[in-house]
Amino acid sequence: MNKKALSLLVVVVMLLSAIPAAISVLAVTATPVQQSESPQQIAVEKPSNFIPGEVLQKEIQKVLESSGKTVRLIVAPDRDHRTEVYNALKSLGKIDPISKPELQFIVVEMPVSNVEKLAEIPGILHVWKDEMVKLEEPVAPEAGAGDVSPDASFPAHPDMFMSIFTIHAYDTWVNYGVLGDNVTVAVLDTGIDVGHPFLQVTLDGRPKIVNIYDASDEGLAEIYYSNNTTSSSYITVDKNVTLFWGVYAPYYGHDAYYTNYTMGTYYIGNITGDMYYLGLLPERYFDMNFDGDREDVYPVLIVDNNGTYTAYVDTNMNNNFTDDTGVGLYTETGEYFTFNTSLVNVAFAEFEAPYYAMFMWDAHGHGTHVSGTVAGVGLPDDPLFGGVYGVAPNAQLMEVKVLPGEFGFGRTSWIINGMIYATLNGADVISMSLGGGGEINDGIESPENFYVNLLTDWYGVTFAIAAGNEGPTTNTVHSPGDSDLAITVGNYVDNERESFWYGVDMGIISGPAMSSSRGPRDDGMLDPDVMAPGTDIFSSLPMWYTVLYGNPYRYYGIWSGTSMATPHVSGAVALMISYAKQHNLTYDPIMIKRALELSAKPVNGTLIDQGFGLIQVDKAIEELEKLSQEPTTYIFAGTTYTGFKNPIGVPMIPISQAYVDFNGYFQNAFGFPYLYRGVYIRNEYPGSVPIYFSPLVYEPGWGLWYVFENKTYRISTNVNWIIPNTTEVTINGASAQSIDDLIGQFSINIDYSKLQKSGTYVGLVYIDDPDTSYIDGYIAVTVDIPVNPNGESYAKLSDTEKPGEAKHYFVKVPRGTKDLRVTLRIATDAEGNPIGRTTLLIARPLGEVVAAYVPDYYYVGANPAGNVYEYTWVIPNPVEGTWEITAYSSIFTKYLSGYDTSQYEIEVSLTSVSIEP
Repeated sequence: MNKKALSLLVVVVMLLSAIPAAISVLAVTATPVQQSESPQQIAVEKPSNFIPGEVLQKEIQKVLESSGKTVRLIVAPDRDHRTEVYNALKSLGKIDPISKPELQFIVVEMPVSNVEKLAEIPGILHVWKDEMVKLEEPVAPEAGAGDVSPDASFPAHPDMFMSIFTIHAYDTWVNYGVLGDNVTVAVLDTGIDVGHPFLQVTLDGRPKIVNIYDASDEGLAEIYYSNNTTSSSYITVDKNVTLFWGVYAPYYGHDAYYTNYTMGTYYIGNITGDMYYLGLLPERYFDMNFDGDREDVYPVLIVDNNGTYTAYVDTNMNNNFTDDTGVGLYTETGEYFTFNTSLVNVAFAEFEAPYYAMFMWDAHGHGTHVSGTVAGVGLPDDPLFGGVYGVAPNAQLMEVKVLPGEFGFGRTSWIINGMIYATLNGADVISMSLGGGGEINDGIESPENFYVNLLTDWYGVTFAIAAGNEGPTTNTVHSPGDSDLAITVGNYVDNERESFWYGVDMGIISGPAMSSSRGPRDDGMLDPDVMAPGTDIFSSLPMWYTVLYGNPYRYYGIWSGTSMATPHVSGAVALMISYAKQHNLTYDPIMIKRALELSAKPVNGTLIDQGFGLIQVDKAIEELEKLSQEPTTYIFAGTTYTGFKNPIGVPMIPISQAYVDFNGYFQNAFGFPYLYRGVYIRNEYPGSVPIYFSPLVYEPGWGLWYVFENKTYRISTNVNWIIPNTTEVTINGASAQSIDDLIGQFSINIDYSKLQKSGTYVGLVYIDDPDTSYIDGYIAVTVDIPVNPNGESYAKLSDTEKPGEAKHYFVKVPRGTKDLRVTLRIATDAEGNPIGRTTLLIARPLGEVVAAYVPDYYYVGANPAGNVYEYTWVIPNPVEGTWEITAYSSIFTKYLSGYDTSQYEIEVSLTSVSIEP
């Protein structure tokens, strides 16, 4: 346990004796801050050891309403009641061994009839139903791309890997002599093909994959029999056993979760050992031998020789283990075996005698693709990957399966367990190309967010997480990518790469890919943080793809999405940490993220589209060298203002106080009030907004901690339409008696006269400790200006876009509107040909897209199936608020229309409900 956790009682005594551990949301009017105003002074008192009974009861009721006979729950105890809660839960249901009560993580399956008893257990912070999650599949470069690709068939033998040049990884190798040595990157994904030639060794010959762990149930082989003797080289079990087909059995065509199976007699020949264990490995989520079904059951033999385990899997199901290859635990031996009919490579991952064994493979390909980008090394004689390298070729990989099977279904608890496993087993970087979904994204919508922040803070591990593939509209970055302390990664696309693949000059503007999720979070925090190449990325796929496609060279894939961008950042972080270790530099995850942001190259789009821009690894190392000479300060900052409210004025975020109490890491760990982490002005337009902030310092080996010094912080901004009411704020931390004494405050005014055109405006308010050479923190200010600022029923605008560009416009929809009609028209030239190719996506005030694309054509303008000159979308009964209209111009605009710029007009009309007398 980290020493921070052991010292929390001291913090409570020093600071929190008079302050509640969590603060309710403040609903304040947007007026200038008075010196007497503070979040604590109007806070709602509550017990500090668990959430109020009525709040917990509501959460329990939600579980009851959405559950069958049994339910699997994630239960978070408070630190002082971990043991008591754990023991109480054991009497109500079955505790999953993955539970870590010391990290406030308990997973329990219980009868629904016992759920209400949770309200009687003191010390429960929160209860969640363990939800199903699903892998976001790789995406097309843009919607409709398959119908218009100039050259849809990619090269059969690709021989390039442009990404390392785009992000300056190659320059880092050459100029800094750093390749990722002494760094372990954990990839939480669909598993790994341990036999792929791109993932065998580092450049200096060390094993590439050093740890494998299946956090799911896909590779589970339950043990049903054990004995230390054989009979004439046979073992007779003669037993009827129950097979478990996995929690997602129905999704893979299985009629039942459990079936009966009769184990018979098995021939082991001259396989000798001190103990023999017999079990079964069913085809739960993947057709391992490619015989056309997922119904096969493979006998498993584990042999113990003086504490050394060897596994045999009867791949041809003939009850004879002598014609199968025995393999040791992969992390000890690097051995694996192969299904001859399918080329599926399988590793022996874990053995817990006498209960179960775990085996590892990749039934999808996503994890293998991501891993190659992070750290792959092409062997000299490889016809496809020879001379190709991942971003950090000397980094080593820890492979953690959290999204098993062909379809990538998983559980929230599996992901959290994988995060904890990777952290506790020495990962320097955790790469997570997963997440997404839902309309609310305020950074506390999921327990995954809490654990990303906790593990980053306590253990100093750096998370790189995909932003998601739900762009190009705003508010589309979701958990766990919207965690406060993670590096959130968007998908960058440029003309050079796409022109190479398609064989023509595409004229694409460099910036976010169409599908790349945009920020900000609903609470205003800036996301994504940075971008990396994620479109048409060449990397490894499992060897079984060669059988699937009937092509011996098809063990690669050219995939797109933020999933493909994220491993570039993970590899970049590995290079940075490797350099820091090599040169004895002090570093931490806050510093790593800051160095990437400060050195990123701005591209097309606002800060909410691209974050700080395209990563440049060599320049990030330059920044890291400077930052490592000074203490790392993290500014916890935010506001009590939100424009997202229901019709009676109640804030719509956070979802509930219970989400703040646990998912809100800074509230839980430091006793800070709940603050919206950015200023997001969209549905109402205040003249002034209050800002609160508290500095924290990152202590090596400790994590984030309060600043107990008297300091004056400088306040400034990077835009002329944000006007702070002061240039300095002093916090007297040396004499602090409560959290209130550690929080500074000021206000900002917005000059809307400088924001006339409809669109998104983003500025930063800097909060800076003058004793450091860098700007210590900021709070983002995002203002969405509608085309009809006074709710007018009609508006029109004209604009232009480059291929691949997206622009955001907004329309104010008053209460009682019957229809929202949005028309897109494309301009024409003298011959009547369309000038460009553009489409619209229309989203509700909280970000859900409700209308998009043109049926059958996708775009207005030039199309292979015939030109479309205008199209009207009609949204009946739109909810009140500021709706988004995002225009996106296709990357194939120039190719199809002959023009490198789209010219379009958007017309908006609102129809009110008429009331007859």
